[in-house]
Amino acid sequence: MIHFVNLNATWDTVLLCPALKLGAVNKAGAVLSYPGGKGNNAARAAALMGAKPRLFAFCGKQDHAAAARFYRDKGVAAKLFAVPGHNRPCAILLDASKDQETVINSPSQLKLNQKNMDALKRALIAVLRPGDLVSLSGSIPEGLKPETYRDLILACQRAGAVAMLDAHGPALRHGVEAAPFLVKPNADELGEAFGWKVSNRSQILAAAKRILKMGSRVVVVTLGERGALCLTHREALYVAPLPRPRGWHSSVGCGDAFFGALALGMDRGMDLKDCLKLATGAAWANLHAPGAVFFDRKLALAQAGQVRVSRIGL
Repeated sequence: MIHFVNLNATWDTVLLCPALKLGAVNKAGAVLSYPGGKGNNAARAAALMGAKPRLFAFCGKQDHAAAARFYRDKGVAAKLFAVPGHNRPCAILLDASKDQETVINSPSQLKLNQKNMDALKRALIAVLRPGDLVSLSGSIPEGLKPETYRDLILACQRAGAVAMLDAHGPALRHGVEAAPFLVKPNADELGEAFGWKVSNRSQILAAAKRILKMGSRVVVVTLGERGALCLTHREALYVAPLPRPRGWHSSVGCGDAFFGALALGMDRGMDLKDCLKLATGAAWANLHAPGAVFFDRKLALAQAGQVRVSRIGL
């Protein structure tokens, strides 16, 4: 069983514009609006790929009913903890003429405190069984301490669960102190969180090796259009990127699609290389649909079979 955790909820609005002109009145050709957040998106990606995930997430009270319907329709068993405030707005402007995407995030608008976090933790721990997978991703909203992921990972591990983390900044830095089984930052997030140089492959692998020394077993560093690197105590792997799609594409949610599919592969006991292929196929398929995680499952599976994963020297 896979359990996803999302603490900082968004409400995403995607505006697909034939040609975006700044400082002028624009008309969108299509509009997409849905509840988001990295953990929420990853849960939907796992469900889209065939899993039956559980989601534990905070949600603004006024957004609760609509969000609950959305996740139910997407095959995600969501336990949403309604709190004062709203899911933070996120606007995504896609300019089809230039194949450019502009993302405008806003600060957290949820009114959270430690009692809210304790309630979510109790509910999650109560249903965990030894060997269950817990996926934690995204930022930590205001009102919760930076060590929140660390404390939650330790609690899950005491219950016999296996944790995987996708975070940045202090959330990542403190989260790895709990030695989650798998850590998946992108290169920029890894360097920023720890102040390490990550401008080339050698530096990225050296940084990933430091994370392994902290106790994690697998470190996956995504590199955007350059693919991904994966390091374990036994081997280093390079995941070659798939060809860039023709025409416009949307990169929003590709990391979440990757993480959700990666969790699915791990939960099914797939070989690590096959997990990485599946994750890359999902991320590539996500490029073809505006918004986060509305991709075609058949396309993701077909492309996963085309992904090349090779061993590299340290």
